[in-house]
Amino acid sequence: MRILILSVILITGLIMTGQENKDYTTDLVFSVDSIETVKQKYGTIILNTVSAVPDPCYTFSHVETKTESDTIHVKIFARRKKSETCIQIIGRLKAEFEVKPPKPGNYHFIFEGKLKTINRDFTIK
Repeated sequence: MRILILSVILITGLIMTGQENKDYTTDLVFSVDSIETVKQKYGTIILNTVSAVPDPCYTFSHVETKTESDTIHVKIFARRKKSETCIQIIGRLKAEFEVKPPKPGNYHFIFEGKLKTINRDFTIK
């Protein structure tokens, strides 16, 4: 009986996750316009960013990072409901997230956007 209940819960969760993805559109931000260090702790840096997005109905979705030696590529993604009607002006998206480089040291961060890329150097303690 427990296995049946757990299976139903798991299948329902998977269906809902798939439905949620169909209801939203996810895009790379146009550009990262502001970057601020919130804090560093145990080799992790927490950043606040402000980015340009296609309209103000977009919300923060997720961050993807890729480390190549001492360079870290950061991509910030935003999402919005497909069914939502929104004014067609450039929006601002605030995001707070953490990045954990492989080890402490000096790193060159590249914040990639659809229209503009910004570079910043950080020392990770």
